[in-house]
Amino acid sequence: MSERLEYSIIIPYFNDDLSEVLDAIDESYKSCFTSANVSLNVVCVNNAGKEFVPIKKYSFELSMINETENINSPYSARNRGLESSDSDWYIFLDATCFPASEWLRSINEFKNNNIYAANIEFYHKGKRTIGDIYDSIVNINNQKKIEHSGVATTACLAVSKETVNNVGLFKEGVRSGGDILWTSRATSLGFNIVFLSDWKVRKASRDTKNLLKKQFRVAAGWFNIWKVNGVLMSNLTKRLLLFFLPPNPFFLLRQSKMRNIKLSAYDKYRVFVFGWLLRIVSMVGIVYGIFKK
Repeated sequence: MSERLEYSIIIPYFNDDLSEVLDAIDESYKSCFTSANVSLNVVCVNNAGKEFVPIKKYSFELSMINETENINSPYSARNRGLESSDSDWYIFLDATCFPASEWLRSINEFKNNNIYAANIEFYHKGKRTIGDIYDSIVNINNQKKIEHSGVATTACLAVSKETVNNVGLFKEGVRSGGDILWTSRATSLGFNIVFLSDWKVRKASRDTKNLLKKQFRVAAGWFNIWKVNGVLMSNLTKRLLLFFLPPNPFFLLRQSKMRNIKLSAYDKYRVFVFGWLLRIVSMVGIVYGIFKK
């Protein structure tokens, strides 16, 4: 790389201990780049939670800022990170995603007309609940989202300054679905989303309670997404039908095999039942999203 390129990693957080993710970024940066041609800064945006105070220095520039207007909106927090930076590339990273040691080497593949989505690999902390199992099997499958829907999530997403200048900021104030709205708008403007299988981050799976809460929150944002994309009635009808139907067990088994997750016979039964429960929770979330102000 002959020209000096600047990269900003933007991490929204709410009551998170950022030590592990910052250490992982630091390790990757030091192992992948010894040249002055790459400049890295990390912007951590506190979304009205407990402030994280770093206790060590890192090999990259670290900025700690706050989002105080739109509380509980990680997308508004990401917008504040964008506004505080002026870089060639921006990488949106969740506070609970931990990059692999070679993670930053993939930036050599980035091209301005593309958006890049990472390969999310789940792990669990403590006792593995049915929520952990289901989360690891089904959720944040960027490869599937890109191939089937042309969208991706901000768990780990890289975009160029050119893309941001054309697409604009995330929708302010939304709690869920802002990444789907933003990437959908980007593809409609001609930008491509590329899945990088070797660009890996590890993410802690959610236990049963937290996954149920997340499913409700995400489903509450679907009404707005469907409305913006002009697919409200078709998707609402589909979800209403799914409310009465059990999940496809063959799909769940294919997904577990694809992600190398071994299931006992009892686990398979629990995943099936839990998937049906999540459909009920989703429908309740959709109804809430329709009527909330």
